[in-house]
Amino acid sequence: QWDGYAPSRARLFRHLADNRIDNTVVLTGDIHSGWCNDLAFDPWDPAGAYDPVTGRGVIGVEFVSPAVSSPGPIPDPAEAIPTAAVVRATSPHMKYVDLYRRGYGLVDVDAERVQGEIWHVSTVDAVSSSQQFSAGFVNESGANGLRPASGPSPARSGTDPA
Repeated sequence: QWDGYAPSRARLFRHLADNRIDNTVVLTGDIHSGWCNDLAFDPWDPAGAYDPVTGRGVIGVEFVSPAVSSPGPIPDPAEAIPTAAVVRATSPHMKYVDLYRRGYGLVDVDAERVQGEIWHVSTVDAVSSSQQFSAGFVNESGANGLRPASGPSPARSGTDPA
């Protein structure tokens, strides 16, 4: 998690900003929960360097994949849902937070945009192909910040590597 590496995070963000490195996407996992975030130096800065609506101050975007086999940090939805709502309400850079469901992340990239998606599975206790699209966010090339996707990425034909 970024909060455990504040000096490293600051150096990375400064390097990206100073060198005008755009379209940075960070893929994260191993925290057993799903998140979609704008990355900004200080999203709580009262001076307003970060604007969650326009994307001003965004250094990059981050997609955090939930875990398939491990439970979330708050396994009870009655506790996890309101906790996630508080996190979202107090953290303008966090566009999506899920603290209890299991699943996986999908990232669809082309020359115009990157779309990160969070998918959840109905069970890991039995064989099942049941899955649910829970959230998707897009960052367009040359733009700053995440915006909600209209739905899952379209299936692509002709991508069989064989």
